[in-house]
Amino acid sequence: MTNDSERFLGSNRLHDAMAVLMIAVAVIAAMLAITLSEESDAAKSGTCGEDLAWELDSKGQLTVSGTGDMNDYSKGKAPWYSVRGSIKTLIVDGAASIGDNAFYGCSKIVGADLGDVSSIGIKSFARCSSLQNVDVGAPSHPSAHMPSSTATSSIL
Repeated sequence: MTNDSERFLGSNRLHDAMAVLMIAVAVIAAMLAITLSEESDAAKSGTCGEDLAWELDSKGQLTVSGTGDMNDYSKGKAPWYSVRGSIKTLIVDGAASIGDNAFYGCSKIVGADLGDVSSIGIKSFARCSSLQNVDVGAPSHPSAHMPSSTATSSIL
């Protein structure tokens, strides 16, 4: 009878150990999911100029709003670069300019409404291979410089 009771106790210990292990794995998985969710949310909005903010919504629309000039960036250093694969459309509302390399490598953008920007930086839309439509309103300043057709290659 001793063997049966030893087997029974050993079986319970194994069962208890497995239960504790499963609970620990579940807790770690939940903590990881919360951390990833917070990082994901943090990477979908921010600033891109002294008075400009950006936000990427769940449908892939990146909106830049506010006033003033957008910062210039080195290739791959724009604040939305880490989520560039999710950006499908771009709306610029109120910005006076678009910075150098701002949307470099955003290859999923198919359309952009640039509002009334008065200048577009160098290589702003380089490697935007899906870009089909770009709307630009009338510059708010008559002396504003927009790239001519011969200079368009500088933004691409």
